[in-house]
Amino acid sequence: MHPLSRFPKLCIVAVALASLTFGCQTVERTTVEASVTAQLLELVPDGRVYPNDLATDREVGVADAWLFDRELIIEDTYGRMTSLDRGDLGARWYFAGLPERVDMAATAGPVSVGFVCRGVLYEVNRDFGILHHSMRLPFIPSAPLSLSDSTAYGACLATAGGNQTLLTINLANGLSGWGVSTRGSVVSAPVFTVAESRNMVYFATETGRVYGFPAESAASPAPEPAWSTGVHGRVTSSPVVSRDPTGETRDLLFVTTENGEVWALDLVTGQTRWVAYSGRTISGAAWPAGDQVYFQNTDGFQAVARADGQKVWSLPVQGTFVARRGDTMFLRTADGVVHAIATATGEVRRSVNFSKSVRFLPNLKDGVLFAVTDKGLVFALGIKPF
Repeated sequence: MHPLSRFPKLCIVAVALASLTFGCQTVERTTVEASVTAQLLELVPDGRVYPNDLATDREVGVADAWLFDRELIIEDTYGRMTSLDRGDLGARWYFAGLPERVDMAATAGPVSVGFVCRGVLYEVNRDFGILHHSMRLPFIPSAPLSLSDSTAYGACLATAGGNQTLLTINLANGLSGWGVSTRGSVVSAPVFTVAESRNMVYFATETGRVYGFPAESAASPAPEPAWSTGVHGRVTSSPVVSRDPTGETRDLLFVTTENGEVWALDLVTGQTRWVAYSGRTISGAAWPAGDQVYFQNTDGFQAVARADGQKVWSLPVQGTFVARRGDTMFLRTADGVVHAIATATGEVRRSVNFSKSVRFLPNLKDGVLFAVTDKGLVFALGIKPF
């Protein structure tokens, strides 16, 4: 018998083995999906779980994920990006134009998403995933960029020579715009938002100064801030914009300091509305949700009232905010446990231990819990279809 006469049989065996392997993977993924779904429903018994599997046509290893106001963007281990609609987890677009994984967190502007890879900014259309521009950054950013519809705002470290610590780049042509010099480095991402129909950019320095700049000043050679406020402490986390859920008070900008303070500043004027003194070093940004503001310090997880900064409760656990649903908020601890906490008292209502391969994306917009596994299973937990 000619040696090649056995080739068809070998092909059949190879196909059979491949099918068996794929079948095992399918069974495994189905098992994981069922397990995570059951855990989510244990955490929120009246909820409904919406799953999505990114690996239906290709293997996916999740490297990072970001939740924005309209979408989830998931980066795989090769630097490829998948955008999912946050309303139904439907696929929006897929972008594979990066040479490798990103240097820092993705950022979303009104019309585009920005990815920094090997010192190059890739600006991708937010609705269709089409590359608008790629441009080499003329500086080394110290934090993720912030985008408007026409400008990128970047932070960098201060030097003895007094360099500029906040710079702008024209997204249409890649040319540098104005820069701002501050006494201290800016190590947190600037924030672009609208305050009373005016586009604004906010940022803070390590020396404890918070600035609000009109975004239109990007065209000015010598921009002036709309306001600046001293917060008396080193700021290493990005300011967080909070819209008043009741419409009864002003919108606020929350800033945390390493000396244990949370500052609530008026978004338009920069005026200090209140300061919460926790007495311990605060790590990370504040999480405003509903009528409360949450943060983590060396003593544990804290809740203060949004209206006046008065302490509501504290828990002696280190955790990160997940979401708030009505009178319950959820936090995730480093060991993988997610606690359901009564917002009025801080009482732990339920606790579920998730695998560390399941990550939750902090959600300040609504009460949906978003989770992603390291193999590309995505879950949204809500009360009703959304």
